[in-house]
Amino acid sequence: MEIFRKLRWGLYPLNKTFWGFYVFGGLCAFWLPIVLGALLIGVMPQIRPFVYILFFFGFWTYWAVASVGVWRSADLYKGDIGFAPKAAKLAVGLVAASVVFRLINGGAATFIGRTMGNLGLLNSPATPAAPLLRRLVELGLKAKK
Repeated sequence: MEIFRKLRWGLYPLNKTFWGFYVFGGLCAFWLPIVLGALLIGVMPQIRPFVYILFFFGFWTYWAVASVGVWRSADLYKGDIGFAPKAAKLAVGLVAASVVFRLINGGAATFIGRTMGNLGLLNSPATPAAPLLRRLVELGLKAKK
């Protein structure tokens, strides 16, 4: 956990934080759970919604910590190349804006549909928000078309 604490506070050099944690670490945090999840789902298909939820929150938590780490590391940058901190912050900002844009334009509804829809919660009378969740999923599907 010390690694993530140092990453979060930007205590690693900018090149290591950006290329090591943000780019390479982000690719690993994305592809490793997909491969492991596919193997688990192949053995036990009923755990698909849970694997999707774990992947979603695991990846985005890692990505948020790495983004904050890059930003803070750029603030503390003392290197020769003056544009490096600005370029790193620009990259983090553009990716964050892209994520927010996708969530607003149907991504959140898709997530709800893939997780709660597979758990049967969208049609359950025990779920008080089921009509609202179904409507969000419908709007997300329309936005994708």
